[in-house]
Amino acid sequence: FPTRRSSDLPAARDRIFGQSQVLKGLPVEQQALISRQFQGFNQLPVDRRWPVGQELVRLHRMPQEERAARLESEDFAARYSPAEQQILKDLALNLPPEYPLAGR
Repeated sequence: FPTRRSSDLPAARDRIFGQSQVLKGLPVEQQALISRQFQGFNQLPVDRRWPVGQELVRLHRMPQEERAARLESEDFAARYSPAEQQILKDLALNLPPEYPLAGR
């Protein structure tokens, strides 16, 4: 397993703090949905986390119209299981634009 360098820790800590600050401003129901879906993401098989995470970053960067089209596309349905699709849809549609995702 790769180990974290001590120089990585401040950046990770800052990202987590930024994430929590952004979520505090959301309605409680939306916060709960996001939390559940991140838990679902973390429970995905290890080999699925990378492609699902990369898709989430791409979706998060897209303009709203492009994101909606991607979520309804045949390619999206073919690439991801129903559970993965739900995680991606819920997060892509509920995370605020300023939410700091890793890989952004």
